[in-house]
Amino acid sequence: MRRVIYALPFTSVTEQNAGVFKGAFQGEGARIVLEHHSAYHTQHEDEGSQKEVWRRLAAENWDAPVVVTTNVQLLESLFASGPSPCRKLHRIARSVVILDEAQSLPVDLLRPTLAALQELTAYGTSVVLCSATMPAVNKRDDFPIGLSHVREIVPDPAGMAAALRRAQVRTVGKLTDEQLADRIAGTRQCLAIVNTRTHAARLFQLSRGLAEDVLHLSALMCPAHRSERVGEIKLRLKDKRPCRVVSTQVVEAGVDIDFPLVLRAMAGLDSIVQAAGRCNREGLGPLGEVLVFETEEKPPKGIVAAIDATRQVLGPGVDALDLKTIETFFSLHYWQRGDPAPRWDGSVGSDGRRVGITEMLGTRHLAFRTAAEHYKLIDEYAVPIVVPYGQTGRELRDRLLAAKKPEPALWRQAQQYTVSVPPKGRDFLFEGGFATMLDVGLVVLTDESLYDPVLGLRLDGQVDPTIRIV
Repeated sequence: MRRVIYALPFTSVTEQNAGVFKGAFQGEGARIVLEHHSAYHTQHEDEGSQKEVWRRLAAENWDAPVVVTTNVQLLESLFASGPSPCRKLHRIARSVVILDEAQSLPVDLLRPTLAALQELTAYGTSVVLCSATMPAVNKRDDFPIGLSHVREIVPDPAGMAAALRRAQVRTVGKLTDEQLADRIAGTRQCLAIVNTRTHAARLFQLSRGLAEDVLHLSALMCPAHRSERVGEIKLRLKDKRPCRVVSTQVVEAGVDIDFPLVLRAMAGLDSIVQAAGRCNREGLGPLGEVLVFETEEKPPKGIVAAIDATRQVLGPGVDALDLKTIETFFSLHYWQRGDPAPRWDGSVGSDGRRVGITEMLGTRHLAFRTAAEHYKLIDEYAVPIVVPYGQTGRELRDRLLAAKKPEPALWRQAQQYTVSVPPKGRDFLFEGGFATMLDVGLVVLTDESLYDPVLGLRLDGQVDPTIRIV
């Protein structure tokens, strides 16, 4: 095999894993590991340096033995119609493609995604799916679009799952925010995970009023801010000091932390199991406890179907961490996607008509450009806002505002200081005069008061009650 291509769903985890690979191959030269994703930045390399020139050229066609990238870069390239993203496709042949956190494959795009992965095997590619909650994507009677000729790498999955069990999961019914805050404040070390950013901010403020040492994590904090906070959490846990954290599901994205108690708002079973991975993670203490609670907070639209499937699967005496339970959840979650034809194949257009991507690429149509437009793993309407977090963030903001047309190196460095918001959040910032747009289309937050050093970018009810970010 010619190379290993390691793909993950989140840029933060991509950077973390790339660092591990670079450390492992440190003695083999600088051109072994290629890190390729939208947030990559070179803080310690000159734009014209030999290493940086190699990285930019290699990123165009993945010319490296080990490529660490995102699902967006890998999967969207398989459906792209333009020359730039397609330039790397020939490198995937005769490679090992590892899809980590495989449960994050987009349900509404499963049919074209699985078809593309199956097609890669015809070109000598070996596809490996990795997950603590392996999705039920094998071909079967009720899932005809599944992968065929799949074999398990682990000889005894059930035995391994039992040996690695670190926590138990219990459902505790509905809890008010006040009850949650009391439980958080009354526990020396615990992690509470909820489904929306506004809920996390509200619960954090309630908890902080009852106890010290309460910390907050959410995607309204820029990556540099989150990394700093995760470092503080790890240090507190290592020193066995009080540490209470209120977070959104951003903490489930491969963040290596270890709490004896995790409180998780009802969600998809895959998210609940990921939350359990932050409970007694190192196995150094007694069996950890994960309490799944119902809340009055309305969940984001995108996870309603997963929550419904979880409620159907979990019941008295059911082990949430059992592999059979997880398989049943995914089978139910995939099956409940509407009528068979559009169930896993496409997106809804502006006129409400469902467009089938697989049909677009059939021999009768070959609508490559239209298929590429519809195959999108993330919401491309999210707008990145550069925020002035800390001294470095403020200096970057000032340099961006002075440059107007920033150099690529400056923009890459600013990636660590961006927060993605929906269009209504961007409009709120513009209408209030809190942000400005540079000539290159880059949005910069100019009013420092809207970036809270604890909560991150403030677009919740304390600024404007009409803005609700999820």
